[in-house]
Amino acid sequence: MAKNILQRFRDKKYNMITNNLKIGLTLILIMIGFIINAQNQRKIDSLLQTLKLINGDSLKVIILNELAYEIKDRDPLIAVKYSKNGLELSKINKFKRGEAISLKEMGGAYAVLGNFKAAIDCFFKSIEICQKINYKSGIAENYVGLGDACYNQKNFIEAKSYFKKSLQIGEEINDNTIIAFSLCNLGFVNHAINENKLALYYLQRNYSPRKNK
Repeated sequence: MAKNILQRFRDKKYNMITNNLKIGLTLILIMIGFIINAQNQRKIDSLLQTLKLINGDSLKVIILNELAYEIKDRDPLIAVKYSKNGLELSKINKFKRGEAISLKEMGGAYAVLGNFKAAIDCFFKSIEICQKINYKSGIAENYVGLGDACYNQKNFIEAKSYFKKSLQIGEEINDNTIIAFSLCNLGFVNHAINENKLALYYLQRNYSPRKNK
């Protein structure tokens, strides 16, 4: 009987510690979320202020696309508006890289809205421009976008092929950000199709140190 009482006490203490840890971790994650949102809002406010002050059209395109990127998860419709403005301004000024980036950001915003047909159309149009101006990181980023769009529609095999393409280009140009996104996404997509060994391989590669060439 004494053993049972002691065991119940230990279980109760263990459960209390576990619950406290869960609460603590939840509070930490909430605080991190608040900090990230606050930083994001400060950046958006700064970009909006900069947009009012600058005169050069090319700079306006860059700021509009930065705004589209920063705001797309909280207000994708506004992000579409910013990227469309950037696209129009780029066309007027024959700023091809600006056109490509505007289309990419528009695709990302449409994807958040769940309009994957429009998103994929934007990504392919952006790739076409990127190829003409040899903008390789732009091509890779669009492949990531295409992979995400396919993944969210559960077209996992197609998503995997796009993430492989983005990884190949990322490694070719030694862009660690693109490599990291590609490896992480390849881990997720392989897990989704029960290729767990491959998923682990890509995720382990993602967290292994990479050296710049």
